[in-house]
Formats: sequence, structure tokens, C-alpha cells
Amino acid sequence: MRPEREGAVRAAGGAQRPFSVLLVCTGNICRSPLAEAALQRGLADYGREQEPPLGPASITVTSAGTRAEPGAQSPDDAKTTARRSGLDLDAHRARKLTAGLLAESDLVLGLDRSHRRAVVSLAPRASRNTFTLLEFARVCDSLAPSEVSELREAAPDGPARLRAAVATVAALRGTLPAAADELDVPDPYRRGLTAYEVSSAAVLSACEVITRFFTRLND
Repeated sequence: MRPEREGAVRAAGGAQRPFSVLLVCTGNICRSPLAEAALQRGLADYGREQEPPLGPASITVTSAGTRAEPGAQSPDDAKTTARRSGLDLDAHRARKLTAGLLAESDLVLGLDRSHRRAVVSLAPRASRNTFTLLEFARVCDSLAPSEVSELREAAPDGPARLRAAVATVAALRGTLPAAADELDVPDPYRRGLTAYEVSSAAVLSACEVITRFFTRLND
């Protein structure tokens, strides 16, 4: 076991309640709702194959925006790009990030570093479980099979294992230096369909890595 992980695994456990993921971007109309939809779909698909089930009963995925206008809808380009990936943002409505939402979240994923900073400014204690989406995915992808096995053994159920995993990723995040473009999903807002496609590709790739990692914890 890596030295950084020992305390994280010992600190696992937690109440038997669903594991809560919160995606955060600026307006909560482009990047974070796409990531929310992608994770919900991925976890639901994988969840049907797991025993015990991994899905709505054990994980919740929501989103919010640091400067969101409550009730705002996703732009047409965002909806079009989502549909091309089999995702639907038509019913999505933006909501504003609050300290209350952060207090209820086990994992907070900003779409870029400005969102991570905004989260920590609003709720300093959230620094322990706040990452950028790409940052979290990079560390998850770096964990060896033996480390994933240790996390499975650290807690008896899915939600507790996921909380242990967040603590582990937090302990390891400084061990994988990254350039800015490896941490931030570019903002496509009002930049045309091509920008949305570039942003979407980054979001979907990271969500696939995270979904696969969560599923491995429940194998």
C-alpha cells in the first residue's frame, strides 16, 4: 500500500447513506449537466450488472453552477451535442451552487480549476473532497488493481467504498503533476458547435474513466 493511502483507508466507513456526487460549472447549462447525465447513464448501465446493485440506491449524481441563473435551460448546441452521445438535456434546469449542496456531497467535481476554487471559497472544508473532473479521473485511472482491491476490502458496501476512494484520490492528487489542459474542460458557451464537441469529448472520456473505476470498486 502506498504510504499516502494508509490514513485514507483507515478513515473510510461513514453512515450507510447514498454516495452523493455534485458536478459544478459556471452556468450549470453546458458542461456540468452533460457530465451529470453521462455519469447517471454510466452508473445505471453498470449498476444493473453488479451485485449488490450499483445505481440510484447507492449513488446520486446532481449538478449546479457557481453563477447559474436558476431555471435556465441548456443552449441548443449543448442539447445537440448531448443527443449525439445519446444523452438528453431537454428537461435540465440550472440551479445555483450553495453551501448546503456542498455539505450534502461526498464528491464535488468542478469542470475547471475556477470551479474548484469557487467551491473551496464557499465551503473551505469541501477542499478535502473537491477536484476537477479531469483531475479526479486521472488519479482514478492511475490506481493499480491491487490498490482497487484494498479499497474494496476497506468497507463493506458500495457507498462506504466510494468515500474511501475519494479520500485515497485526495491523498494522491499531488503525486500526478498535470498541465492546465489536463485539469480543465474548456468552456464551450457561445463558441459554436465545434467548441461543444471538443468540450463534450473531454467530459465523456473522464466520465467513462470514473464510471469504470466506481464499478471496479463494486466487482
